[in-house]
Amino acid sequence: MVLYEIRKLFQKRLTLLIFLLLFLGNGFFAYRREAPGGDYGFGAAEIRSVYAALPQDRALILPTLDAQLERLDEAVWEDSYDGQTLTKDFYTDRILLRRVRERCEIVLNYDSYLDSVEQNARVLQHSGIYKDQTSFGYRNIQKSAEHYAILRGTEPQVFYSAAMESLFNGRLSDIALVLIALLLALELIYSERKQETLSLIKPTVKGRTALICAKLQCASLVLFLCLLIIYGSNYMIGVFRFGAVPLDAPLQSVYGFEGSALKISVGGYLLRFLAMKYLWLLGNCIFMMLVFVACRNLMQMMAVLCICFIPSILCLQSTGLVAYLNPIGAGDTEALFRTYRNLNVFGFDIAREMVRRAAKRGS
Repeated sequence: MVLYEIRKLFQKRLTLLIFLLLFLGNGFFAYRREAPGGDYGFGAAEIRSVYAALPQDRALILPTLDAQLERLDEAVWEDSYDGQTLTKDFYTDRILLRRVRERCEIVLNYDSYLDSVEQNARVLQHSGIYKDQTSFGYRNIQKSAEHYAILRGTEPQVFYSAAMESLFNGRLSDIALVLIALLLALELIYSERKQETLSLIKPTVKGRTALICAKLQCASLVLFLCLLIIYGSNYMIGVFRFGAVPLDAPLQSVYGFEGSALKISVGGYLLRFLAMKYLWLLGNCIFMMLVFVACRNLMQMMAVLCICFIPSILCLQSTGLVAYLNPIGAGDTEALFRTYRNLNVFGFDIAREMVRRAAKRGS
């Protein structure tokens, strides 16, 4: 029955054309995306060349960059430079090297970052801000130092992590996936209601439950494949443009993830990222299917979806709670792993349990 639903879904050439256009459009915008860390005057090629020239010894990376920056600073004062430039001029070289140094410094001074986390936790505990020591905020501060202590001994690697960073700027990819979910709901539910075949299928031998399960399984399978195609192509385009990322490196090696409290590898993070993204996408699709089942005509269906999704599009740049209280913004699943989150559901500390299990696997 599931295969029948899949065959029926892809029998229409228009459906196949829309899928193809969404895949090609996503790939085009992923290829045209700006290089993370780039600026006017330099891009991924120049940044990769700086990383390739860095010494293998971690202790020599920052001194090497500082020596090059010192030479460029002197050239700025003298308004002349006799060395070979990586960009169009030595002024742009200074900006390039400072960007790379900033990225490397975060990774190389990771132990100092952990020290600052513990120090801030102690200061906040004794500051008197939280008078109620049983409050959520006070307990969250108490646990943060304990959880980050697990990361002692982690040694992030130095590499250009743009292939991973480009995944997190994929708002258009998320919109394409939402459109695919909408298309599936239209084809699996609305098209049969419009043709008045849904009521004929319900009283089958296998019953209504089997029909609903078949449609859900069809949607789940197609969404999973589309997710792999879209984000898989994004990652491969990133690797082609910016270079490969070691999947066995600690997650804290990726720029912007030094605050993560999970002791996992980059590959382990990718699996969690895709799993959370899939749950978000599947939830959107099921919601749309329920809307199409509950509403009587297309105008009602579109009105309900507009009420739900137009505020999402208008709030795409919002931060905090507003960013997660909309169907599209909730797709920013990478934010769940960027920093420490002490989530407590019915007394079960989700973040602490995740950290404990990750540490147990890493030890």
